[in-house]
Amino acid sequence: MGNTCVRPVISPSLTSRFDRTWRGDSKLATYHCREALRPASAANHKSTSRLPFRTNVPCEYDRAESPLDVQSPLTPIRQFVEDYRRLRFVEGFASADPNFARRLPFRDTTGRNPAAWRLRALHYVVIRIGLDLLRGIGGEAPRVLDLGAGNGWLARRLAGRYRVTALDVDATDLGLAAIDDPRVSRIRGDIEALPVGEATFDVVVAAAALHYAVDLSRALTEIARVLRPGGLLVVADSPFYADNLARHRAWQRTLAYYTDAGAAHLAWRYRGLTRLELDAPRLFRFVTMSPGLSGGLGRLRGREGGPRLPVIFGWKQ
Repeated sequence: MGNTCVRPVISPSLTSRFDRTWRGDSKLATYHCREALRPASAANHKSTSRLPFRTNVPCEYDRAESPLDVQSPLTPIRQFVEDYRRLRFVEGFASADPNFARRLPFRDTTGRNPAAWRLRALHYVVIRIGLDLLRGIGGEAPRVLDLGAGNGWLARRLAGRYRVTALDVDATDLGLAAIDDPRVSRIRGDIEALPVGEATFDVVVAAAALHYAVDLSRALTEIARVLRPGGLLVVADSPFYADNLARHRAWQRTLAYYTDAGAAHLAWRYRGLTRLELDAPRLFRFVTMSPGLSGGLGRLRGREGGPRLPVIFGWKQ
């Protein structure tokens, strides 16, 4: 679901569009250390996406915490979906044109994010080749769950050869309702509480989805539950960082970006990953199929510790 890019700076034109559309009276600001993550007062924790935080707290990190290791102002899924889809429109990662989803990932009809979709197209080819090799010749078509399917472009692409189910929290016209392919089953659900039975699927594909899990360990446990013994998890287009510090610095940029968009609460459902935490539950045996972009690109842009966007296959243990 959505874009894997972490954006540290917003162009003036994009900011002005945010302001005109739904920025409103935002009192949020960026922060400088983990102490600033804590709300200024509990009284401010009302049902709103614009929560005030203390800012400009001088300190150094003695260790990098995940943004979700501290108190997080998570909002209801309905608000997450509403603000997320608005932001996707502004960024060009969503379109009311039905041909947009149908032509992905090989053509971006908006013309707004060609580089991002070129990378996703490459990753789709890697995923498809890998799945086809694993399937072999003959036999019943494997059951595939497209996790965080969004507008369903990946589910459509796989439906010709696999029995595909698309799952997402967004059932609107930009989400599951956009999937008009009768070969694709659709389920509205949360990545951390999958509404399907045990051992239902042979393959789970999490493309640009796993970094939206609030509790990664719980999400992996759920994925393992719905996979058959020896089943396959495919992780793609989620940002992986070398360590917690690099990830936390990237999350600070993400918070600033969403704050300027008037929807800071989105940052609490977006977190980069590390390979260590992916391996930690010992639920899967992971193999990197494509290493993805290196941190060198981030350094060229003045950002140390940039993410990789790998394609990783994991077999259920």
